[in-house]
Amino acid sequence: MARITLVHFISASLILISCIILLSPYFMTRSSIQTTSLSNGLKEGSHRDPKLIIGILSATGNWKLRDAQRQTWISEMKQDLPLSVEYKFVLDRPTQETIDELDKKGDMVFLNLSSSGYAIKFGEKLYSWFKYVAEHYPETTIVAKMDDDVFLCTKEMIERLNELKHKKLYYGWQHKDIVRIDEMFVVLGIDLVLRISQRKLCSSAQFDCDKSELVETNWGGTSLGRWLSAYDDVVTVADNANIIYYHRGQKPSLDIYKEDNFCQKYLLYHKASVDDMFFLYKTKTQ
Repeated sequence: MARITLVHFISASLILISCIILLSPYFMTRSSIQTTSLSNGLKEGSHRDPKLIIGILSATGNWKLRDAQRQTWISEMKQDLPLSVEYKFVLDRPTQETIDELDKKGDMVFLNLSSSGYAIKFGEKLYSWFKYVAEHYPETTIVAKMDDDVFLCTKEMIERLNELKHKKLYYGWQHKDIVRIDEMFVVLGIDLVLRISQRKLCSSAQFDCDKSELVETNWGGTSLGRWLSAYDDVVTVADNANIIYYHRGQKPSLDIYKEDNFCQKYLLYHKASVDDMFFLYKTKTQ
């Protein structure tokens, strides 16, 4: 009886191991949701570490904007650039639709936050993105966060950032009322990202936070400006003249830029629609 039991046990164990091996690709696909990515010909773990990581904050339903970006300025990352670049679309939480999109495109990160939606906890989202970069790409040089309605002049922007690259860089379109860079496109040196990621985030509505904690103001730009105000070695570069930015509530108009190649004069267009992105890309490639 003991012999039969042992044989049965070994057989059952072999069957279980075989099932795990057969099913492991499925579990690897689902369990790697936070680490799967695309780059300009590079995969995570490549011998060439990217020097610029771009996180594109996107809403679940904005798949048309994501596809427009993939087909336009993101496609130009494959060309020879002065910095090796990697990008990720950054979403709050996974849904079946976005998991399917991840399986097809391989370029998404889910923050798995407790809150989600527009104008909700943007500071927490920015903080979580920095934590992700600190864990997966601590050797990079600069880190960007941008919105999914931004069109980048890829080559021109990368060349600009290559000139400015600094581990304590704070770059973008600067507001006049408060010394802060707008969150629609903000670039930080890795030293600042690592400092932020090592501190605790405080999301108290009363702002009754400890002095050592990072206060979350609900907005990414104001939160980040407040966090960086604690340091006196930040290298701030405001590039307003080269960036087309629209304030909240301001209606964008691409008409005034339709006569010329936009990217010969500017680096970035804010609040771009799907049609705007394809138009800007077409004028650049003609």
